[in-house]
Amino acid sequence: MGFVLPSKFESVERVPTPTDPSVCIKSTNWGTLACATFSGWASESDVNHQEDVLKKDGYTVTGRTLFARYNPPWTLGPLRKNEVLIPVAEPVVSPQSD
Repeated sequence: MGFVLPSKFESVERVPTPTDPSVCIKSTNWGTLACATFSGWASESDVNHQEDVLKKDGYTVTGRTLFARYNPPWTLGPLRKNEVLIPVAEPVVSPQSD
């Protein structure tokens, strides 16, 4: 499980020390992420669909997809908020010829 902290914590050193010794703080450089927000239950088909859309738009998937789920498990599907985060390389744009 992971959490994203607010931008006011500019570095790991500025994050308050956890009171639970099993909790660790680390910085991760995720690079460029494509993000799609949707409701319902997140599934592998959601990931496959979003990756296909990105590839069609000229992006290259560069790593493992992450899911962000924002609701407790008892929240009804239509009320759930999810995001799929896919690491991508910037699309290569070819120069247009006149």
